[in-house]
Amino acid sequence: MLFAAGSLGAGSKVCVSCHAAIARSYAATPMALSSGATGTGLFRERFTAASVSLTGGGSLDVALKNGHVEYAFREGDLKGRRSLDYFLGAGLVGRSYATAIEGFLFQAPVSYYSAPQKWALSPGYERNPQINLIREVEPACLKCHATGVQTIAGTTNGYAAEPFQEGGIGCEGCHGAGDEHVRIMKGGKASGARSIVNPAKLPGGQRDSVCAQCHLPGAVEIARAGKHAGYKPGGLLSDSVVVFVLAGVDREATVNGHAEQLSRSACARQSNGKLWCGSCHDAHRTVPVQERPAHYRKKCLQCHEEKSCKAAVGGDCTACHMPKQQAATVAHAALTQHSIAKKTVAQASLPANLELTPFEGFAGSDRDLGLAYATIAIRDNNRAWGLRALELLTKVPEDDTKAAAKLAQLYDRMGRDKQACAIYERVHSLDPTPAVIVNLGACRAAEGKIEESIALWKSALKLSPAMEAGRLNLAVAQFRGGDGEAAKSTLREGLKFNPLSTRILQMLRDIQ
Repeated sequence: MLFAAGSLGAGSKVCVSCHAAIARSYAATPMALSSGATGTGLFRERFTAASVSLTGGGSLDVALKNGHVEYAFREGDLKGRRSLDYFLGAGLVGRSYATAIEGFLFQAPVSYYSAPQKWALSPGYERNPQINLIREVEPACLKCHATGVQTIAGTTNGYAAEPFQEGGIGCEGCHGAGDEHVRIMKGGKASGARSIVNPAKLPGGQRDSVCAQCHLPGAVEIARAGKHAGYKPGGLLSDSVVVFVLAGVDREATVNGHAEQLSRSACARQSNGKLWCGSCHDAHRTVPVQERPAHYRKKCLQCHEEKSCKAAVGGDCTACHMPKQQAATVAHAALTQHSIAKKTVAQASLPANLELTPFEGFAGSDRDLGLAYATIAIRDNNRAWGLRALELLTKVPEDDTKAAAKLAQLYDRMGRDKQACAIYERVHSLDPTPAVIVNLGACRAAEGKIEESIALWKSALKLSPAMEAGRLNLAVAQFRGGDGEAAKSTLREGLKFNPLSTRILQMLRDIQ
């Protein structure tokens, strides 16, 4: 198998020999503990509130069995068990989990929430009445939780036996690849390349990009067109992606939206770029809970005078100006409000006529904006935003495969099959992603080219075996072609990934 290289260079263990004290302190921070094999690390879940019910009648029950965490799922007469192989999240707010099945990672439908000390549905599952066992863990989900992510090239959620080389955010996640630095420290001659990145010494835009790579999700993030290798510490995040936010919305209550909130604060605006995350936070150290009021008050008093606040001397500045707030995107989770308001403002409901706009410092083309609207339109079935995306993406050059694939999906949903199929054909020859392959297979089937469809669907399932649309299409084609045994084998293979699939089970019954 071909593996896409992760971002690991020298590796964090090399840093310990010269930076032992920093390494010890950092090892206890949430960033360092943000992923790993379930059961490792300092955080421990409780199992006293470990049963979850869904509106569709299904249930999930989490338990610790022989040192391993697993969950039992039941939906009607169907039931089973799955292990929680990897955790994502240090436990500060909570943790989500991933299950590995034949080299592919899937998000567990159940997560642990620290404040209420309970298990509940994972983020994004709340409005689904049925249990979803096949939500793929894509590389973008891991990039801010792990270091050296090892993906299988061409797949959506295929990984090496060890999906990441380091659990948590390693030293190189913020300081850049350390190979050159280690070589110089061992007596090697400098090559002229940057030895190591110290975020605090970078110009404002590059400095803020180090934190923004994980703390600026916006409404949607779009990779820029062209040969961009992706963000590396020391560069500008805006060179590799465009982050779009909701225009006219004062703040986004996302769990990791700190950079967006901070940028809108009077403190940040009046500092002329001097105030940044490192002004108050030391990434290498976690401030003990009992020390936090005094610690952050001291930070505030570097710019503000005590007499300017009506609160009693020695009070907790953050309690009034940075209170905890319910996260809009994650149930059962709270976040620290970073807009540093003079008074607490209730989270307003979002207006109906929302627009997307690039976050300050980012420049988005019509292509980027079209992709942003299309991504949300397809995800949320938003027809109005789909039409906006269509208008923008039809102007993008045909060789832009990312834009073309989204345009084809929009045509598909509008019933404009001929236009969609023409684009799928072109994109397949340039960038054959699993979704494009499956859709092109459907186009070939509509033309009566069944053998071509079968070959396409088989190739797509090798790259993304949990894609039920492709699997069901393949089984139907095999059965109608007279190969019932092949159809049954295709369907049974799908039950390894989703034993609750009523469509697969019904088709099996129909064939038998």
